[in-house]
Amino acid sequence: MYPHQQPITPGIDYRMIADYEPQDYERCIRCRENDIVFVEKPFRFQLCGTEQRPEGWLYGTNKQTTDTGYIPAEYVEYVREIQPPPPVGLPALIENPGDESDSDIPPDIPPRILSSASETGQRELPSPMYPDLELPLQEQVWYWGNVSRDEVRARLADAPDGTFLVRNARNNPGEYTLTLCKSGIIKLIRICHRNGMYGFSEPYGFSSVVSLVNNYRREPLTRYNPELDITLKYPAKPFQELPFKVHERLSDENVDELCRSLREADQMFVQTSNVYQNIYNDFQARQQEIQITKTAISAYEETIKMFNEQCSTLNGYLEQAAGTHDEPRLLENFRKMQTRLKAIVGQCENLRRRLNNDIIEQRQRDQDLNANKAEMFRLKKLRDDKIAYMKSQKISDDIINKHLQLDDEEDDVQDIYQLPDTLELRELYSQHCIMENWYFPRFGRKQAEQALEGTEDGTFLIRDKDNPNTPYACSLVANGTVHHCLIEKTVDGYGFAEPFNLHITLPDLVLHYANNSLIPHNEKLDTTLSVPLGCVLRR
Repeated sequence: MYPHQQPITPGIDYRMIADYEPQDYERCIRCRENDIVFVEKPFRFQLCGTEQRPEGWLYGTNKQTTDTGYIPAEYVEYVREIQPPPPVGLPALIENPGDESDSDIPPDIPPRILSSASETGQRELPSPMYPDLELPLQEQVWYWGNVSRDEVRARLADAPDGTFLVRNARNNPGEYTLTLCKSGIIKLIRICHRNGMYGFSEPYGFSSVVSLVNNYRREPLTRYNPELDITLKYPAKPFQELPFKVHERLSDENVDELCRSLREADQMFVQTSNVYQNIYNDFQARQQEIQITKTAISAYEETIKMFNEQCSTLNGYLEQAAGTHDEPRLLENFRKMQTRLKAIVGQCENLRRRLNNDIIEQRQRDQDLNANKAEMFRLKKLRDDKIAYMKSQKISDDIINKHLQLDDEEDDVQDIYQLPDTLELRELYSQHCIMENWYFPRFGRKQAEQALEGTEDGTFLIRDKDNPNTPYACSLVANGTVHHCLIEKTVDGYGFAEPFNLHITLPDLVLHYANNSLIPHNEKLDTTLSVPLGCVLRR
């Protein structure tokens, strides 16, 4: 059967959702992602599950290769049911009626291929990319058990989006951590366990970690988090896709090449860090100047108010002294005061224009800070991945440190993994990393104001808005008053206004403004997003 030919018998078309490399080539067929497999009806095998969501094994023909054999049902998705056209003309003659060829009968369902350790009853880990529901968690290829963060980062360095693994949660025995690559960033998602059920958040709906993973191989994680529009596509296999064996001693040439690559990555990171620090220092200095200018404008406004009152008083005296000998003196004083008031008003206007220009320039600096920060995090990840890989290859800290631009005072080896304190936002603001602490989707404006009333400056929450362009609103306390800011969503990311819509996710936006003032967006918001409302409610 060739791709352009239509089946002449009824059946079902299934699409492969992942590559399948069989272990038993005699009974199974090799398929690639997006291949169409035709399964003839009536079925010549025992179908488990339903036609739309089959389980176990399917026996069919790959339309791309014309090969016929078994494939795991977990690798396919239902496409359509094929009904043959009605017969035209005379029926075809049947040769040797009643004599069925053995080739029309499918072989027995293929057994699992056992490893050399099969004599002990243990099975070899399956080669397919899709989860094998027959295997327990400990034998799944994507389950890594107890593994260090350095090893995980080394294995997932430069991995494609959708690469994932599951490992044991360090601080919560019986729970697990799903590690997933998304947009070049490693995402960590806790798999919770309660009353025999597993899930990311209540209500937990999976009886095992394997069934949870199998579900999110088919469906994106948007049900758990709207930002995670991705499926678990590529299991990360331990000790695979590394240029050298982990326990094999590297040659001197390989070590030199790794050191050279690390040195280049570190140099780029340090250069970008210096640029960021210069912009940051300039930003802070200009911010102080803006505050001084605002204070000066306030003083001018008070002076103008006082002069206006004095001019009004003199104008009253002039009306009373009309035609008397005091009129010329009062008129001269009135003119002098008017001249002085005009000069003060002019100076105040100049300060306002200067302030507006400074704010525009400051917004550009803030944009430059965001751009450099993103680049710096990318380079830091690149450098840290190289360090983690070198450590996994048993290269000593002394050799690693030799190729890093460390200050002489930094004796602690761990310092080589850290950004300056001002940049380690996730460590500085750990409470902000938990969306439940500040995300109250069902709150309205009035309910947000009631919840925030009486809290300290910087207390905030984010709530849903029924608008695709501004899907969220941030309610926060500044100067003792509750304010509301719309959060825009553009192709570049989230933000309060262009050109600052640069944050990929809501947590990224929250972390940024936990460390940076909102003044560039609104002069009245002289605060940061420092206190999530959920933390206040739990006190």
